[in-house]
Amino acid sequence: MPPIRVAFAAPLTLAGKVARLALALVVIATLALGRPSADPAREVLVFVLVVGPFPLWLALRWLGDRGLVRGLFERPPPSVTLDDQTLELCLPTDGCRVFDLDAIAELRPRPGIRPSLLWSVPEGELIDRDGRIVARIPSAVVAPLGLRGASRPGLAFLLIEHGGGRFVGIARRRWLDGTRWPVRAS
Repeated sequence: MPPIRVAFAAPLTLAGKVARLALALVVIATLALGRPSADPAREVLVFVLVVGPFPLWLALRWLGDRGLVRGLFERPPPSVTLDDQTLELCLPTDGCRVFDLDAIAELRPRPGIRPSLLWSVPEGELIDRDGRIVARIPSAVVAPLGLRGASRPGLAFLLIEHGGGRFVGIARRRWLDGTRWPVRAS
């Protein structure tokens, strides 16, 4: 099998999270404080303040995925490379690490609260055969959801479908199918 490489969207830095929160607060404040008025200029301003942050955020995200907005998005973006015997996992926080597929026992959800109940799955933990956590996997890498991740397979899907029969589990690809847990060595 030729190696399969999948790159994922770059995660937000603290500055990126602040920018996203600021854009959301502009929309919320405008909706809360904007009152209907007879002045057309004021109506246009309210419309721009409510609708404007969405295309601005999409443009920033697009530029961030291409490495052009370095302060808002971590570099390098996460990627996964899977071949017959190894899994290479490149994360901005840990760098690139190579794991033997036979040494991986499980990919399981990390206990705790999800950052977003609707748009993400829990972060994952890669467990070796001795039960030790060898890597923490961001939710966007485990199983990308939402509009941007619907066409991208996540690590869980890759292990189940292309792990050489070593892993079993539910490998659904559609966004509404829910999470792809559990993934266990067969």
